[in-house]
Amino acid sequence: AEARWNEFGTPQSLIRYGGYLASGVSAGSAEAAARAWLDENARLFRLASTDSLEFARDAELGSTGHAVMFRQTIGGRSSTTDGLLVVGIVEAAEDSWNVAYVSGRITGDTTLTGSERLTPVEAWVEAAEGAGERVSASDVRVAGRHGDWTMLDVDGFAERQSVRPAAFPTPGRGPVRAYETTVLDTPRSGHDEGYWQVVDAD
Repeated sequence: AEARWNEFGTPQSLIRYGGYLASGVSAGSAEAAARAWLDENARLFRLASTDSLEFARDAELGSTGHAVMFRQTIGGRSSTTDGLLVVGIVEAAEDSWNVAYVSGRITGDTTLTGSERLTPVEAWVEAAEGAGERVSASDVRVAGRHGDWTMLDVDGFAERQSVRPAAFPTPGRGPVRAYETTVLDTPRSGHDEGYWQVVDAD
């Protein structure tokens, strides 16, 4: 196999030209086959286990191909900006699968660092200001929750905003506590604009 490595010391891409990384993986689904291969090769990704990899989706590619996507969680938080792992699977026969390629950017360091000094509202305000919006915490009201997202109503914004705790992997400090935010602009500028940002929880 040919491997390319990322700054976290884990494979950014794995492929065997003219063949497969593994053949005849026994499983009832593409997701299960991808998980079985990852379990067998967890050390390649510097992981003690694959428990931190949550299934995200199975994208079908043609009649037999699948791109099975996993999102890494660290300390119960979704990994943001990085943390996605894709396993390319081909169905060879009933309950038999071949692994064609792997790509992703996950870290083997699963210990969160840093402290959490910002509230979700403060983190969203900081992100909005970074996107050029003039807001303050007094403009923001918590509207509820959707999964791990905190939903916000903000004066002057037509769209509902959102923020959630996240883990931000770094090669030097390891994963740090952060917030992932979505800032949706109003039509004041003549068109809707969306901003996605990561804010350090410190």
